[in-house]
Amino acid sequence: MKIYKNKIYLFFGLLFLFIFTNPEKIFSQTNNCINYAGFIGSFESDFDNKGRQFGFNTYFPNKDYRNLRVKFSLDPINKAEGNFSQKIEVIRENTISDLNYFYFYLSGYAILPPLSTSSYVSSYRDYYPKPGDRVNVSFKIKSEILSNIRYEIHIRQKPTSGGYIYSRIINPTTTSFLNFTEFNYSTTVINNIEEGNLTPFAISISILNTSTPTTSKATFWIDDLKVYVYRLNSNNTYECLKLPQKRLSSLKFAEVFTAGRFYYDWIYFYSNLDLWDSGNYMIK
Repeated sequence: MKIYKNKIYLFFGLLFLFIFTNPEKIFSQTNNCINYAGFIGSFESDFDNKGRQFGFNTYFPNKDYRNLRVKFSLDPINKAEGNFSQKIEVIRENTISDLNYFYFYLSGYAILPPLSTSSYVSSYRDYYPKPGDRVNVSFKIKSEILSNIRYEIHIRQKPTSGGYIYSRIINPTTTSFLNFTEFNYSTTVINNIEEGNLTPFAISISILNTSTPTTSKATFWIDDLKVYVYRLNSNNTYECLKLPQKRLSSLKFAEVFTAGRFYYDWIYFYSNLDLWDSGNYMIK
């Protein structure tokens, strides 16, 4: 049920931003490349009041962990751009805990939703990552590692055969970045990628010495996340993916809120939703 709720939030969150956000937000400033984290990578919206940017999920392997406090919030003070950054505080006060790590990650549905299912095959599949494409990720991070905590940041892909393939952007470290530091990384989409399971950004935070009473404290700030996809063109050079031309008066109000077969196909919505470009936000 929780996974289903997260997907509902993602759908209606994207829909809300499509309606009330300038479409230029999804473009890079050069070449009109699609920024697949364009609506959520600036960490400006917390729709469910949990302190987490919508579109991001968490994974705690032990749901009943003791003596560890993890607090998420959007920080208006420490930021690299825009109005907020994503802040993550981790505290364990001189005790032992049942939990030794957790993840905070961008939903794979944001960059590659399920588009080729038995009930729906998207006509916009070419506008999402495909095997052999290059995924370029950039972000800024600030961290204060006070004690006994290690972290890493990676891209995660799940093949249809199972398991996960990790591409590390920041190797496991206890290093602090006292000022926002930018990282850039590029990887190739695997041949048998499972739709819905290409995660372009994930931070894993680990508690060291979990069985020894020690104090563990750290704070992280993440901001200005961008995700671009490049594909080989007919000249055998990589070119960024760009949005299709919009169609007018094709997607109706009832289609949006029943969602149905194109539930996560946000490029379909962009191309067909009149509401986005309407000055008074009315369906034509």
